[in-house]
Formats: sequence, structure tokens, C-alpha cells
Amino acid sequence: MDKRATYKLSVHPSSYYLELFKAKPVEMVPSQSAFEMANGLSPRAEAGQGVVKVDAGELEFEVYFETVDSQVSHLDMQLAEEVLAHIVEIDRTARNITIPGDDFDHDESLAYIDIRRSEAVLHYHAHTVNTEWDTHFEWDAKGKFRCTRVGLFVLVGEGQYVFSR
Repeated sequence: MDKRATYKLSVHPSSYYLELFKAKPVEMVPSQSAFEMANGLSPRAEAGQGVVKVDAGELEFEVYFETVDSQVSHLDMQLAEEVLAHIVEIDRTARNITIPGDDFDHDESLAYIDIRRSEAVLHYHAHTVNTEWDTHFEWDAKGKFRCTRVGLFVLVGEGQYVFSR
């Protein structure tokens, strides 16, 4: 089945999203609902987190960070920049993963990215049904991002995912 790709990031190069990210300062989330409503963010923000909204029109998404004393670590900022420098490839990889039994066309879009110490977690939501999922990427030994988990499915071999809680 051919899937729609209305919201794929590959309509722009990764450098486009990286520049949009670098052009904005990290904002601190003071309180969840007030900040989200005022800034049009995904219902994801937690008080005390840092966030950068990547304003890419209908492809916009947010990048979230954990903070310590209202500061984002230098390493987390570097990881975010590395993720965004490769975001088109990472997004393409996430969209091309086939989960057993899921052949539905979600016409998904990237909602936000959580930057964590050892991974980047991309969160997608569907435009055709009421569902969302996350896709976890870690660095592999070759210096490339590698998908390790999609929702409740864990990578067990090249392109093979199994259900796990």
C-alpha cells in the first residue's frame, strides 16, 4: 500500500530545520497549561523544561529538554543540533519502519522531540486516526542514529521489532 506523506520533513533539507532551531532561544516552561496555550505548543510541556519551537509552517514541531537549575546542558544542546542536522534522514527512517500488523496509512506528522542524555525520542501523531506514538533513536557504533524502539515495539534484529511492555 502506498502511504501518504503529507507531513514528511524531506520537503526541506535538514539544514533548514537546524537553522530555525538555532534562531530561537530555549524558553523555560513556567506552567504547563498556560505556557502551552500562550505559545500554541503540543500538550507535552512540563514545568521546568526547556523548549524550542521549530516554526516550519505546517511542519512545525517542538524540541524539549530536561533542565537543571533552569539550564539546558551543553551536551543536550549538542545532541539536539546533531539530531536536527540529520532530521530528514531520521524522519525518513521513522516513517519507513514497518510494525507487524500495522498497514494503516496514518499520514503522520512529527509533533515534538524529547532530547535525553543517550537518545532522541521523536513523537508522531496521525492525521487519519486518533493515535500517536514515539520512536526512539540512539547513536550506534558507526556514529549514526539507529532506531531502537517504536511505541511498544523493541528492535531485536535488523528491521525486526517485537512487542514489549
